Amino acid sequence: MQKSIAILVTILILILPLMAGTTITLVEKQATKKAFVPHEDSGTAWRSKLDYDDSDWKICEGLPGGIGYEKGTGYEQFISLDVGDEMHDDGGNANTGCYIRIPFNLSAQTLEKILVLQLKIRYDDGFIAYINGHECTIMNASRFAAWNYSAPSNNEATSEVTIDISNYIRYLVPGENLLAIHGVNMGTSSSDFLILPELVGTDVQFEDFAASPLPIFMIDTDGEYIPDEAKIDANLKITYHGEGELNHPSDSIKHYDGNIGIEIRGSYSATFPQKPYGIETRDEAGENLNISLLGFAKENDWILIPNYNDKAFVRNSLAFEMFRSMGHYAPRSKLCEVFVNNTYRGIYLFTEKIKRDKNRVDVSKLEPDEISGDDLTGGYIIKIDYYSDDDSFLSDYTAIDHPENKVYFVYHDPKPDELADEQKDYIQNFINNLEGSLRSEDFADPENGYRKYLDVNSFIDYFLVSEVSRNVDGYKKSRFFYKDKDSKGGLLHAGPVWDFDWAWKNISEGIFAIKDGSGWSYSHYPCWPSPPYWYNRLLQDEEFTDQLINRYFELREGFLDPDNINSYIDSVVALVDDVKERHFELWPIDQGYMTPETDPPSYTYEQEINKLKTWIETRIHWLDEYIPQLRSHVATDSNPDNPMVSRTIKFSAFPNPARFFLNIEADHQMREIKIYNLQGRMVYTASTGLQQAGRISIQDFPAGIYFVKISFINQKPIIFRHLFVE
Repeated sequence: MQKSIAILVTILILILPLMAGTTITLVEKQATKKAFVPHEDSGTAWRSKLDYDDSDWKICEGLPGGIGYEKGTGYEQFISLDVGDEMHDDGGNANTGCYIRIPFNLSAQTLEKILVLQLKIRYDDGFIAYINGHECTIMNASRFAAWNYSAPSNNEATSEVTIDISNYIRYLVPGENLLAIHGVNMGTSSSDFLILPELVGTDVQFEDFAASPLPIFMIDTDGEYIPDEAKIDANLKITYHGEGELNHPSDSIKHYDGNIGIEIRGSYSATFPQKPYGIETRDEAGENLNISLLGFAKENDWILIPNYNDKAFVRNSLAFEMFRSMGHYAPRSKLCEVFVNNTYRGIYLFTEKIKRDKNRVDVSKLEPDEISGDDLTGGYIIKIDYYSDDDSFLSDYTAIDHPENKVYFVYHDPKPDELADEQKDYIQNFINNLEGSLRSEDFADPENGYRKYLDVNSFIDYFLVSEVSRNVDGYKKSRFFYKDKDSKGGLLHAGPVWDFDWAWKNISEGIFAIKDGSGWSYSHYPCWPSPPYWYNRLLQDEEFTDQLINRYFELREGFLDPDNINSYIDSVVALVDDVKERHFELWPIDQGYMTPETDPPSYTYEQEINKLKTWIETRIHWLDEYIPQLRSHVATDSNPDNPMVSRTIKFSAFPNPARFFLNIEADHQMREIKIYNLQGRMVYTASTGLQQAGRISIQDFPAGIYFVKISFINQKPIIFRHLFVE
């Protein structure tokens, strides 16, 4: 395959198209404007409501189109409406602020084309601008500006400035819109004031898009704007001839040419300029059409994930591949290039939607009339995610260790309106029984504890994917669980994994901002939505922690070897090598991120890939050292009345690997230290004399793996596994 891609590289260099764009003026300089100089607080409705009563406001019409005044010389050539009588202090009731309303109409077809939005403006001295009530830019002013606010400094409108406000395209709607501006002057004695705006969009297209090694998706909505809910009718053409083959938009043979329903999906990601889409393949009657796309199993629900926030094009599919390599289902995915109404939208990840299906989450289909017996017990897919009162249920238990945090579980499949009351009651009671078992004294009992409810293997693997990627969203949102009928096992499984565009990087949030690869994602709190923090309790079970540690080191010999991960990343790099520039022309690699990253943006794709690989290697090396110490991160008071009141002990044992001495330190008084070999035989014991630090000679220990057990005053023991003696 790499040889085929190399051949494509040579071809694509010759045919890579140029990008062009058409300017679309939304608000012209000569547009009709309404202006008002307030002399008391008149609220904020003027900047958001289209039907606001501005009948007594002054009208500004025609060129040059500016609103302001000039007591000397300079701005006369820009002013169509003079507001000097209300704003300049001549002994009257003057004010430094001026409200401006500019309504404009936008067709759905035009809105769909706008990929770049700019406010061009001459201003003296400052302003706050709003699109349909949403603040989109501030210059020399404050977002908290009151009606009589004054600009903090002088700004001369010697030239027009252009401000990119593309992130606010999402607030434009088909039909009537409103550009509102609160202009502010430095003082009522100022000799001049000016606001002269123009709002323009750009229809960015590739005029001569020739070919791509990626599948090409051509979506046609017949001019209709794609909403964020409910799906509209559209046509989808996919050109795809298989791995290593070139695809041309003009190819007469299409991989798919048919009806779809399409909508904008996601929460925060829906605010990206490059929109995420949910797609449903349909037949001529508009009914669901199960079909195989790009070689995936037949289904009708699909998702196009944008790469606006993942400039490496690999973060989501890497997590999917990792979970799949562990033996679990993860959504199949493939990179593609997307056009919407003949407008290029960039590189997307086409993927399966998480849902019940024999080729996806393979659990029993739960019919609405199955309300008793074994039928009632499965299958369910639920998740931790953004929730509402209508699509979720509240756990009887708050987050472990955080009684102030309520935990909600969202019904995913079936949807809440497809579930009978008995079915909702069943899955809610199942989760509550699980959580009750985790809080019991015998929670680790193999017969009556949490293993009665949880599929441990899936929970361990989900934990490892989330921790290797240090995914800020791994536990608080897009976190799926599924349960089949009792006759088919009946345990709650963790997964599939989803939503990794914020992962594999340093995010400016708590431990996720640390650049040395350290920190545990599972213990990061508080956050919202609030996760149940089950892992805090599971890691108190020595058997669970043993199993997790052993699983990690088993996987380190396979997919978790950095060489194997880099090989997967390199395969993606080769695939996008000569099409990535189209994407970055549209969504520049160096323009920053929608996520609050601690690192500056990359300036080249090579830099982005190197940064990703370095991050992963740093993270894995940290885990190599600290995964064996996981058990020491959780210890609990011996309190039979409330076994979940915890007291975390800070503990370290170093060096590891060790050869001559082992140093042990803790922030709690130690009572005894014991060391066992891999066969479970005790090879060392000593009382510490109620100290918080100790040094042990291990120079006579044979090389191998050992376990260290430390007893504390009024605390349960900690077992520190995998001490490596060289």
